[in-house]
Amino acid sequence: MLSRIANNIFWMGRYIERGEHLARYSREQYFSTLDAPIAINKKMALSSILRMSGAYDDYLEKYKTVTSENVFDFSAKDPGNLASIHSCIKIARENARSARYKLSAEAYEALNKLYHFSNKFIQQKVPEEQWYEYYQSIINDTYITKGFITNTLMRDEVWLIINTGVHLEKAIQVNRMILTKYQDINHLDKEKLITPVENYFWGNLLKSTDCLDIVRRVYKCDVSKDVVMDFLVLNKNFPKSILHNLQSVNRSINRLNPSKRTNIHSVEFFGGKLEAQLKYMTFDDIKENGNPKKNIELLKTLLDKLYKIADLFEKQYLT
Repeated sequence: MLSRIANNIFWMGRYIERGEHLARYSREQYFSTLDAPIAINKKMALSSILRMSGAYDDYLEKYKTVTSENVFDFSAKDPGNLASIHSCIKIARENARSARYKLSAEAYEALNKLYHFSNKFIQQKVPEEQWYEYYQSIINDTYITKGFITNTLMRDEVWLIINTGVHLEKAIQVNRMILTKYQDINHLDKEKLITPVENYFWGNLLKSTDCLDIVRRVYKCDVSKDVVMDFLVLNKNFPKSILHNLQSVNRSINRLNPSKRTNIHSVEFFGGKLEAQLKYMTFDDIKENGNPKKNIELLKTLLDKLYKIADLFEKQYLT
């Protein structure tokens, strides 16, 4: 396969996953303010959307003030914002079109349908009562697209490269979500930061990753940051946890390297080492024990390493 085509399908997978996570996080942050504690206002939730996407500074350069309508326009459908949901879907579709002959007709048509749905929204002024429909449709259609990719492609190098991109981006986005929640809590006035309010933030994060009911079923206790860290970072059986997705990334990369030849500078070695570190990390290792910065530093370090895996993979396999 040409490296250009391999690069296209890798980034197609990443941008599909990125668009889905931005839509799910935005949906939950905005609509959660309707029944949030009084300490949490709508501006805080809107700012959280911008911080999670990494476009907070770009937004303020364009709009100056944080309002619901402006945040929706900027984060959901602004073609000039490369971190918007529409931009992610558009870039994914452009990459897929360049490698169309490597994809099944069903997978490409599903992604093309997703693009045209998103494109229709940027052509018009979307009333607030339709925002939920927009977010949910993006989420549903990305699931459908990934379903066709999973169920219609041969398990060859094409699928392995797409799978690497999808699971790597999922781990990155979940990491960014958790970090953003820590930032949200740090922006809250200290006198308002009581345990029920803080736990509301963590419950809101679990809703953003579609696992609040699962966590309650597994842990049988109130939601807390320790529970969230243990489940979304270290749980190897939950499909959105960082460890689970890192394991999927490593399996795909190792199958792309049938000779199994590696060195300490290879993506296989680096990814395997990071997987081992998380695999043997325990609940006690992530308990803060009075140090509120401990997990933030852990997440920042982990995010840097996930980005390094992406960089090593591109250099080793796609260029």
